[in-house]
Amino acid sequence: MKITGKIFTTKTWAFLLLLFAVSLVYSNTIHAPFTFDDAQIVDNYFIQITDITPENLQQIATLSPNKRRLLPNISFALNYYFAGYNVIGFHLVNILLHIGVGFSFYLLARKTLGLLPASLITGRKAEIALAAALIWALHPLQTNGVTYIVQRMTSMASLFFLLSLLSYIKGRTVKNGMRKIFFFLSAFVLGTMALLSKENSGMLPVMIVGYEFFFLRPADANRKERLKILAAAGVLFIIFAIICWTFLGSDPLNAIVQGYGRRDFTLYQRLLTQSRIVTHYLSLLLLPLPAKLNLAYDFRLSTGLLTPIQTFPAIIFVTALATLIFPLYRRDRLTAFAFFWFLGNLFVESTVIPLELIFEHRMYMPSMFPILAGTFWCYRISGTKNCRILLLVTLSFLALFTWQRNTVWQSEISIWTDIVQKSPALPRAYVNLAKAYGEKGEHERAETLLLQASNIAPEDVHTLLSMGAALENLNRHAEALDFYRRALQQQGIDEAKAHRNLSGLYLRMNTFDKALIHAREANRLNPYNYEAFILLAAAYFKSGNLLQAERTLKQALGLFPAKGDIYVQLGVIHEHQNRLAEAVNMLKMGLASREVDRARAYNTLGIVHWRQRNYSLSVTAAQKAIEINPQLVDAYLTLGITYEDMGHRDLALQQFTRGWQQGLDVVGIFNGWAMNFLNSNQADKAEFYLLEAIKLEPGRPESHDNLASVYQVKGMSAQAHKEREIARSLRNR
Repeated sequence: MKITGKIFTTKTWAFLLLLFAVSLVYSNTIHAPFTFDDAQIVDNYFIQITDITPENLQQIATLSPNKRRLLPNISFALNYYFAGYNVIGFHLVNILLHIGVGFSFYLLARKTLGLLPASLITGRKAEIALAAALIWALHPLQTNGVTYIVQRMTSMASLFFLLSLLSYIKGRTVKNGMRKIFFFLSAFVLGTMALLSKENSGMLPVMIVGYEFFFLRPADANRKERLKILAAAGVLFIIFAIICWTFLGSDPLNAIVQGYGRRDFTLYQRLLTQSRIVTHYLSLLLLPLPAKLNLAYDFRLSTGLLTPIQTFPAIIFVTALATLIFPLYRRDRLTAFAFFWFLGNLFVESTVIPLELIFEHRMYMPSMFPILAGTFWCYRISGTKNCRILLLVTLSFLALFTWQRNTVWQSEISIWTDIVQKSPALPRAYVNLAKAYGEKGEHERAETLLLQASNIAPEDVHTLLSMGAALENLNRHAEALDFYRRALQQQGIDEAKAHRNLSGLYLRMNTFDKALIHAREANRLNPYNYEAFILLAAAYFKSGNLLQAERTLKQALGLFPAKGDIYVQLGVIHEHQNRLAEAVNMLKMGLASREVDRARAYNTLGIVHWRQRNYSLSVTAAQKAIEINPQLVDAYLTLGITYEDMGHRDLALQQFTRGWQQGLDVVGIFNGWAMNFLNSNQADKAEFYLLEAIKLEPGRPESHDNLASVYQVKGMSAQAHKEREIARSLRNR
C-alpha cells in the first residue's frame, strides 16, 4: 500500500532512522551490570512485585527510596515483574525511552524551526530537525542517561517534559476551542508526569513561558492579546509551582541548609564550582572524547574566586552566556533560546540545592537546543551540501565514540577501573573497584585498593565498611571487626548496613549471641531489608532456635514472596526438624520461584531425599546441582555419600575426587569419617578412607597419624610406627 502525505512520510522515516541508529550504537550495552546508584533499584524491596495490585503500587509510591519519582519506580517494578533483575529488560526499556526522547526532540525542533521567519529556513526544517535529533541521540554525553540504568529517571522525565511542551505549543496554535482545551489539559497531565519522574521537571513552566515569549507571542499582538497570553502562562506557572512546592517540601530553604550539613562543601563553594562544571559540560558537548567522559568525578572544589585560577574566568563565561540572551532575543531568537534552555534546565541541579557536584546525565536535556542552534547555523553558513557531508562525518564519529564509551560499561571492574584512572582522588572509586574484585574472589587485590582509598580518606564510611568486608573475606576477623566498629562511629553511616555487616561477621566467628543482637538491630533500623531478615534467621538457626528462625523466614516470605532462597532456608530448617516431607515441598516451591540459587536448592533437595533413603531422587537432584554450578563442592559430597550408601563405592570415590579437584576438603572429611568408624569399632572402614585420603594428599600429617591409630588398634605395631614417623617427618619439613 502506498503511503501518501509528505509530512507523515518524513516523520515516519525520521523515527525509523532514530530507531536504527540508537539501537545500533547501544546494542553493546544490554548486558551491562547494575552499578553505583543502581542500588536504588536492586535494593528496593518495594519494586520486587509478583502481582500488579493497587497495594503494590501504593507501596512503590509511598515507601520506595526516591518515592517522589513514582513513574520510573513503577517502570522498574514492571521490569522486575516480567523478568526479575535480568538487566537485558532494563536496558531495552532505557534504549526505547531514549529513542522516544530523540523523536520528541525532533518534533519539537521541527515545530520550532517552523516558527522562525521563512527566509531563514527555506524549506529545510525537517532535515535540520532530524540532523539535530540524530546528533543529540548519538552523542556520547548521553550514555550516562541511557546505559546507566537508574538514570531512566532522567530520560523518562525528559520524554514527558518534551511532550508537555509540544502539547502546549499545539494548544497555542490550533484554532478550535475544544482542541485547545484538550491540548492544554494534555500539557498539564504530561507535565505532572514529568514531575513524577524527576524533580528538576519543575523548570517546565519556566520553559513554557520562555518558549511563549521567544516563539509563540505574535510580534503584532495588541495589548489585550498579550495580557491573555501572560495570564494563561501565569496560571500555568502557578499550578506547576504549587505542584513543585508539594513535592519539594513546604520549607525548601531549611531543607537546603540541612542538606549542606551532610556535604563536604558549602553553598558558596558549590556555586563557585558550578561555574567551572557548566563550562566543563559545554566542553564535553563540543568535544565528547570517551577519554574525557566519566561516571564519577573527583572535581576539585572552588574555594575562592581564584582558587583554582579557572574559577573567575568560568564565572565570567557563564555570566556572559546568560547576558547574551537579551541582545540575541531580537536578532537570533533560536540561539538566544538555546542559551536560555541550557542554563534554565541546569538551574535546579547546578545552583543552590546540595546535590552531588557533577554528573554527566544532567546534560541530557539541557544539550538539546544548543545542538539544534548549532546545526541550524551550520546549514545557514556552510550550505546544505557541505553541511550534509559534515553531518555524516560528525554522526560517524559520535556513533563510534558512543560505542567505545559503552564498552566501559561491560562489567563492574571495567567501569570502576575507568573511574579510578580518571578520578584518582575519589575514594569510592577504589572502594567500588575493590568490591568488584572481591566478588570475583580476588580479595588480596581488593585489600590493596581499599588501602589506597583509606590513604585518601581514612574515616570515609564506605571505605571502612568495604575494608572490613575485604578483611572478613581473608578470614582476618579481628581486623574486620575493628573496621566495622569504626564505621559505626562515623557521622552519616548507614547504621542498618553496619549492623548487618557485624552480624554476618559474628556468624562467621561462631559468636551467635552477638550476631543475633546486631541482626535484630539491623532489622529494627530497616524492617524492609531482605539481607537483615536472612541474617536474623541464620543467627536464630545457628543458636539452635529453629522455631524462631522459621518464624523469621515466614515473616520475610510475606515481604519478599519472589525470593525463592527463603523457601530453601525453610527447607533446611524442616530437614533439621526431621520434617522431611515438608522440606521437600518447600524446596520444590523454592525451585519454582524466580530468584533462587538453583544449584544450592537442588543440592539441599538431594540431601533431604538421601535422608528419606530415596537414593535415585537424591542422585538426580545432586547431579542437577552440579550441572548448574560445577563449583558447588557440597553437591559432589552429597552425590558421593549417596553412591556410597547405594553400594557404588567406585562411583562415590569418583565424585569425592571431583569435589577435591573443585576445592572440597575431601581429605579432612575422610579423616573425620575414619575416626568415627574407628570409634565405632569399624577399623577396616577407617583404614580404607585414610588410605584414600593419603592417595589424594600424601603430605597431610593428620592422615598418617590417624592411620597409625587404626594400625595400632588392629595390632599392626610396625605399620603404626612407620606412619607416625612419616607424620613426624612431614611436620618437620
